[in-house]
Amino acid sequence: MASFSFIVGSACAAVLALVFAITHAPSSDSSATPLGSGQMFDAIAKRYDMINTALSLGMHHMWRTQMVEAVHLKPGDTVLDAGTGTADVAIAVAQYLEKLNGKSLDAEDVVIGVDPSQNMLDVGRDKIAAAGLNAKSVRLVHGDAQDLSDSLPPGMLFDVATMSFAIRNVP
Repeated sequence: MASFSFIVGSACAAVLALVFAITHAPSSDSSATPLGSGQMFDAIAKRYDMINTALSLGMHHMWRTQMVEAVHLKPGDTVLDAGTGTADVAIAVAQYLEKLNGKSLDAEDVVIGVDPSQNMLDVGRDKIAAAGLNAKSVRLVHGDAQDLSDSLPPGMLFDVATMSFAIRNVP
């Protein structure tokens, strides 16, 4: 099953990349948008979750669960989700930590999601609220995973860092 999941996931990622390549052809303009700017995902933010579900045949839910379990979170851990997008992983991590702690998260910055797409973050904030999570504990920050110095305070440390589908967009 794991190899089938990998094959389907790889095929879905390839189809998604093709869809983005067709709908967002590169510009010949010398001031073209740099990689990691988030502009490509700003355009599809409200449809991203539906597209992801369709292209992965819904398997991304299982993949996310497996990833959260694989990082072996412990009560009190702080987590960075780089390339958080619409915050699915950040939400799953927060819910897992709540289950481990036996209570709602109340500390600040337990889970921080960073993404260069403001529109994806806006969708994520709505999902965090809909999940009943504390927005101070699960905070979304506009920034680039390639350089967090402009997004996070100096010296901020995390026990765990995650990155799911965003890895395909890091040069």
